[in-house]
Amino acid sequence: MPKIIIINIDNYNKDIKVKEDDIIILLNHNSYNVKYQKNLIDINKLILKKDYFKIIKENEKILKKNFIFKKNKNSENYNSTLKNFINFNLYYFVNFYLYSNLLVEKLIKKYKINKIEYHCYYKENESVFSKIFKNILNEKTLKYKKILKIINYNVKINNNKNILEYFYNLYNFFKNIIFKCKNYILVNTSSYRMIDFLKEYNLVKYKCFFLEGSKNIKINNIFSNKIFFQDIFNYKRIEKNKFHINSIINTKIFKKNSSTIFNSINIFITKYLSLNINNLLIELKNLEINLNKKKPKFIFSNNSLGIGYFLGEYAYKNNINNMIISHGTHVNSNNRLISLGWENSSKYLIGPIFNKIAVQSPLMESFLKKNNYDKNKFVFTGPVAFESYKKSLKTEYKQKKLEILKKFKIKKNKIILLHASTPKHIENLRPITFETIDEYIYHLKSLINLIKNDNDIHLIIKFRPMKNLSYETFKKFLNFKNKNVSISLDDELKDLLFTSKALISYSSTIIEEMLNFKKPLILMDLFNRYCHIDEKGNKKRSNFKYQPFAYCNTLKKLRISIDEIAKLNLKSYKYNGFWKDYIYDDKECNSFKKYLNKIL
Repeated sequence: MPKIIIINIDNYNKDIKVKEDDIIILLNHNSYNVKYQKNLIDINKLILKKDYFKIIKENEKILKKNFIFKKNKNSENYNSTLKNFINFNLYYFVNFYLYSNLLVEKLIKKYKINKIEYHCYYKENESVFSKIFKNILNEKTLKYKKILKIINYNVKINNNKNILEYFYNLYNFFKNIIFKCKNYILVNTSSYRMIDFLKEYNLVKYKCFFLEGSKNIKINNIFSNKIFFQDIFNYKRIEKNKFHINSIINTKIFKKNSSTIFNSINIFITKYLSLNINNLLIELKNLEINLNKKKPKFIFSNNSLGIGYFLGEYAYKNNINNMIISHGTHVNSNNRLISLGWENSSKYLIGPIFNKIAVQSPLMESFLKKNNYDKNKFVFTGPVAFESYKKSLKTEYKQKKLEILKKFKIKKNKIILLHASTPKHIENLRPITFETIDEYIYHLKSLINLIKNDNDIHLIIKFRPMKNLSYETFKKFLNFKNKNVSISLDDELKDLLFTSKALISYSSTIIEEMLNFKKPLILMDLFNRYCHIDEKGNKKRSNFKYQPFAYCNTLKKLRISIDEIAKLNLKSYKYNGFWKDYIYDDKECNSFKKYLNKIL
């Protein structure tokens, strides 16, 4: 009888003993070993579309009815921010719990087993998600005798900080002591093209302060007299409050309801979330102290979560002009449950607390209108947080293209396809609207296998390392030997978009970024679950005659679409009339420049 082996450890070098008929599940994909390949089961065949819909329904039911938020005197200035932060974390945790619960149920039901092994870290180093998963296993195997075996591992935790992070925080700390701001712009992060945005619209003529620095920040930006990075922990030491989670959340529900889900939520809140809330409170109080000394002229934020939400709330209370520039994609769906997923994510990316919303595409505009956002807040900016084609950079683009061709040894006559997507680990699961890591890998393997004999095609995979999927592990998973496939790790996205003839993706902001370059895209969904652009009037075709995208839910359709792309003349394709439904022209975005000139 087979044994189920569930592995939730990171980069473990020693081989775990596996027999031929054993079944392996990876919760941490960095524990992947090529030797396990034959034993890895396809989770995609276990968790189906109907299961995801079930998760969405259950999540809505649990979070809608069972939590009552209370005002806390210790944090009365931040109650809305905390409520927003708690809701966000609970949403993802409940998704994780429901998915994990369903997965274990299906494993036990499908396979006749006499043993389950769960490989994880010791208690002091084990994540709350791992603990909850262990509890689910214990509950589901309770009626079986000695079926579950927990195997713990020691681990060394690396607490080293990025040297650059230390440097710019120290540099700016001393700089800020002697520098008094008269007019400055406050931005929550330097990531997601926010520095480029400030430069593009000449906002760097003001002092620009960022609360968070990108990992890829350039040294010359640190020494700029216009751009500063502030570590909000440095201003004033504030002792941790005597904060208790039940002072904000009515936890009586846990006592009234003894079901496993509520016990798990209670553990998550008390053991994990309360610490994060305490840290957030310290950040907020330090930030408020600093802001009260000298208020900014304008506030920009790329999200409405935690500090991002607080900035909107602070701006509202202090009559400071502000704008939310979402880094996420926002689209409508004809399916109610899928729409619900997008509505939930928008709460933390487009907070209604901000007095202006940057509308970056017709797709986003349609979403905002459907979800009853205030039209008076709309400022039509076009792509601000997104990459977009700029005629002024045409020569630079061409040079970068040559560099990419040389780097990946691609011949000039090759048709270049770019694959980029945004997979989610089950700990931050967004059912259906985004791939899981397993689904992401399955899609890529299928695509690579489909084009392996196409000598005219070269596939570039844009990969972003994640907590549970490193670059090295990713390469092992794909295990390809094709000369017509490359992985891009550090190339600029705009250069890849210009270089490639088309994009293949499941769901990501890059879909709208490729539309900004007026190039075709393939929405790849081999599970027949989700079409990212699914509004009225859009038909799920596999050709590009009437719209700039093709929806492919089978390998056959994918093959047809790739062949169609090979025949497309991009120069004439850019003049098709359907682009106005997906991107704004320059005239439509003039209101943004006028708005900035008026305010600043």
